[in-house]
Amino acid sequence: MSAQRVVVGVDGSPLSFAALDAAAVESQRRTTDLEVVYCVADLDEAGPVLRAAASRVAGRHPGLAVTTTAVVGHPADVLVERGRDAALTVVGSRGSGGLAGLMARSVSSRVAARTDAPLLVVRGMDARRTPHLPAALTVRLSTGLLHRAVGPCGSGPRPPAGRTRPAGQ
Repeated sequence: MSAQRVVVGVDGSPLSFAALDAAAVESQRRTTDLEVVYCVADLDEAGPVLRAAASRVAGRHPGLAVTTTAVVGHPADVLVERGRDAALTVVGSRGSGGLAGLMARSVSSRVAARTDAPLLVVRGMDARRTPHLPAALTVRLSTGLLHRAVGPCGSGPRPPAGRTRPAGQ
């Protein structure tokens, strides 16, 4: 496959559908196709989630070319491989910090640790910590620098054109 696509991982959760929405927006901005990937233990179980994902994109982004793919494998491994030559890979993150986040070793943190490709992590809210803040986004640019933005997908503070903030800022 060529880099003319955005790859997004879904699992049927609300957060994965937020990542799907962000991926569709990015796909339209980049004028690329969208590939929706669902990792399952049994390929027969993938149909309902992939149909729901394709229907959601078609309803919100008419005309956007969408491919759905069911794959048997660990989601992080699959997304790193599928995203290797993509324009962007998008994943959701529950935003679990501290020991819980470390123990869970989320798919998003595994993908971020293993990919050199552009990556967008759509973070969910942890209501115990930040009930007043909207979801945050973390983007790994092709330069390896990270950009963090707070707000609905694509809104919020952005660095000036051509500049990014290093990770942790």
